[in-house]
Amino acid sequence: MRTFRNFAYTIAASGMVWAAGSTDGWALTTLDLTSGGGGTLNGGEFLAPSTEIGATGTGVFEPFLRLQANGSESGYNTDRANSDLEFDEKAGIWTHSLQKQDLTGSSGKYEFLLDINEPSGRNSPISLDSLRIFNVGSDKDLTGLSFGDGSNPFNGLYTEIWNMDVGVDGDSEVLLDYDFFGSGSGRADMSLFLSQTLFAGVAATDYIVFYSAFGNADDSDGGFEEWGIRGAPCDPLDPGCGGGVGFVPVPAGLPLLLSALGLGSIVARRKRKTA
Repeated sequence: MRTFRNFAYTIAASGMVWAAGSTDGWALTTLDLTSGGGGTLNGGEFLAPSTEIGATGTGVFEPFLRLQANGSESGYNTDRANSDLEFDEKAGIWTHSLQKQDLTGSSGKYEFLLDINEPSGRNSPISLDSLRIFNVGSDKDLTGLSFGDGSNPFNGLYTEIWNMDVGVDGDSEVLLDYDFFGSGSGRADMSLFLSQTLFAGVAATDYIVFYSAFGNADDSDGGFEEWGIRGAPCDPLDPGCGGGVGFVPVPAGLPLLLSALGLGSIVARRKRKTA
């Protein structure tokens, strides 16, 4: 695990972000959810749920992207053959294409779920450093893409729906800690809510490419990380449910409320230079 904590200012996540200039890097906005809570970055609402807010279970968490590598990891969902996976995507049935009509949510927002699987102890933290979402039309078998430099990997052919590093908060990261969640695989450790208006120009059958990268500030050291969507609520009294638990809907604006209460903090620091 490597952790950089050269913070310029530390403040409660109340909508005010201070950035500091530097000669060896650029300002980076950090949302710290290592102790839970919520906050916003560039229009995305992040919520680190506890079991009281809503745990997922068998038949509820439906993965569409799994990543695994030591140090840092990145990748995107695709239906390309396993032999053509080019980054740190984990081969198998849980890395696949995603259509707009598959998305779920409420209160005018779509929800994406993140499950982290890091070792307990000193290596339990992990950072989410990049998240980019694209509308790629009917093209679900993508390969040969490059996301790292921030440019459009499709040379303008397809539209970027949302970028975690673009907006009023600038370059951003989210810090998470497996020891706080401790829920194992197949359960949601964090929710990301995005306004459905961002997807207004996306047809129901259009495919969504979801790229993410981890491990810049805090290494990826354990099992796979996976992104998923919420499936149909599972009734624990149903013999076919497998013990799954339906997710309690998150009240609209809860990430903002937790942010205003200081549960989840935003800070500004200097980003490490990359090649």
